[in-house]
Amino acid sequence: MKKRYLVTAFILAGLQLSAADQKVGIVNMENIFMETKLGKQEQASFETMDKQFVTLLEDIEKQLSDINDKLSDKDTLDGLSPEAEAEMKAKYAQLSEERNRYHQQYYQFMQQGQHKIRQAIFSGITQASEKLAAAKGYTLIMNKQACFYNVPSLDVTADMVKEMDKNFEDEAKKQAAATIPSAAPIAQVEAKKEEPKKQTAAVP
Repeated sequence: MKKRYLVTAFILAGLQLSAADQKVGIVNMENIFMETKLGKQEQASFETMDKQFVTLLEDIEKQLSDINDKLSDKDTLDGLSPEAEAEMKAKYAQLSEERNRYHQQYYQFMQQGQHKIRQAIFSGITQASEKLAAAKGYTLIMNKQACFYNVPSLDVTADMVKEMDKNFEDEAKKQAAATIPSAAPIAQVEAKKEEPKKQTAAVP
């Protein structure tokens, strides 16, 4: 029994010593999603696609409602030929299938879109955490939502937002530079155009 107490005491002492050597930072992930440029970009992209799906579904629902009203109106049906009525019912069935298909696609989009946002943010925060730790000596950076309690002085969310925004801007500059055509090929083409003129002038 005494041995077990001694082992426990040694373990607790070790944990206290190791904790004393740690420099911990706490990050509020909700703020990262809402405040970083990366989070805002991913959210804007998601919302654009979401609006497109919603608009499409609303249009189909309107068409279905209009057809249903006509099929439910006796006067309208009396004025239709059997062929026109059959065509209207076929159109309703087609739209119903499209609605069901788009509902399934919308559900998949919601899942995949949210997963994409989380993946992008986690990748960005991992990269920024490494740089922030190297610059300020942090040995551990944690998600606030994973803590039961932390003192406000450990919060490094503002620093994380700045670092992620810097990485975001650097990446945007790299992509922009990659899309700008090099001036060297243009200069080579112009030089080739001038060569025949020089050679022609040299002929007596």
